[in-house]
Amino acid sequence: MRIFFLISAALTAALLVYALPMLIEVEMLRWRIEPWILRALSAEIPVCILLFALGFRWSALAVSSIAVMGEGFGLVLRLGPEQNLAMIVNLIPAALSATAAMRIALRWHVAGEEF
Repeated sequence: MRIFFLISAALTAALLVYALPMLIEVEMLRWRIEPWILRALSAEIPVCILLFALGFRWSALAVSSIAVMGEGFGLVLRLGPEQNLAMIVNLIPAALSATAAMRIALRWHVAGEEF
């Protein structure tokens, strides 16, 4: 039962790390809030905080920095609509944070540690 709770908690955290910031970024796109860096950072801050809290400090900074730079290059090069680009770029760090959360949850389960 505990593994179900841990996996559910990790998936819920990943959903909140992706869905909530994505909704904020889409609203900022709708209202044409500039500069783009504010929009990008609004989506990357929750991912960075989650990874940092899970103990992946350097990874948190690297993933967030790469995602912000990737979104910036995509916007400059006009690789697609801003909304689609934001969704794709934000999905990668969210997937990485979900993987990190699952790794921690499984480590706790295998070790039999209590919260």
